[in-house]
Amino acid sequence: MKKAEFTIPAGIDVNLDMEIKHILSDKRILRMLKRNPGLEKHIENNPFVFKQWLQSSKDCSECPGLWACSNSPKGYVDSIELNGNYVSTVLKECRYKTSENSELSHRSRYLICDLSEKELRYDINNIDISGEESEYIDVYMLVKDWIRHQPKKGLYLYGSFGVGKTYLAACITNRLARQGQKVAFANIPQFFANARNSIAADFNNPDARDYLDTQINRLKRADVAVLDDIGAENTTNWVRDDILLPVLEYRCSNEKRTLFTSNLDFEQLETKLAYSQNGQKDEIKAGRIMSRIKALAIEVEVNGPDRR
Repeated sequence: MKKAEFTIPAGIDVNLDMEIKHILSDKRILRMLKRNPGLEKHIENNPFVFKQWLQSSKDCSECPGLWACSNSPKGYVDSIELNGNYVSTVLKECRYKTSENSELSHRSRYLICDLSEKELRYDINNIDISGEESEYIDVYMLVKDWIRHQPKKGLYLYGSFGVGKTYLAACITNRLARQGQKVAFANIPQFFANARNSIAADFNNPDARDYLDTQINRLKRADVAVLDDIGAENTTNWVRDDILLPVLEYRCSNEKRTLFTSNLDFEQLETKLAYSQNGQKDEIKAGRIMSRIKALAIEVEVNGPDRR
């Protein structure tokens, strides 16, 4: 039987040589060769791997930032990996993604985090106070001093909408988280809404109870906790007496540093807490909560324009 014969077209070798020369002339490859001259043999043996890498990383070479990334997943780029004689491309973080992860690495120390990525970047040292009124500068300096000395008694920052209360409180937890402390930043209206929703379907559902108990314990035990926007929630006997009071009682008894933000001063908050959603009034229970808040924090008014 006559053996089958295969003839490789002569142009294939020529085209391959041209492809290799084209790859070797690329500026990115030349920079790689300057650092690792032995890479040339890998290019000659695996030209299509390097061609794929050049094509996939083309848009990344002049990328202005993570916001402009069109890759999927965002912030990841093909990278050449050598393993003996084997060459492949693997997905790795780009420089912008690495920088972002480093900038947000303190997020892992938040037991509860109701902050956006933007808010997680807030830093007390990056606040420009050059055009601020003296009242705001005084509060800014007080917050900065509190971060430096970390007294046992926290701050109750109150004032109108948008004056920067949450901003200052986030600066505190961000700085302490970067120092290694376990922190919690809970938006109280959202925290209570999540608590109600978690058991709305079935109060006896163990998974729902476990979720709620876990969140309450995290808020209790954090080294530093912020109860953000307290007083803006819908007050019910349950959230006031079975959630808020035990959290405050635990933190007070264990001298846990606690901060608050609110649109209400102490007197206004006590009035708000005295009335439940159905109009029932209980001044004694409201007084118990306020006694804990006053033991945990000093009242500080934040003035200024709406910054939103």
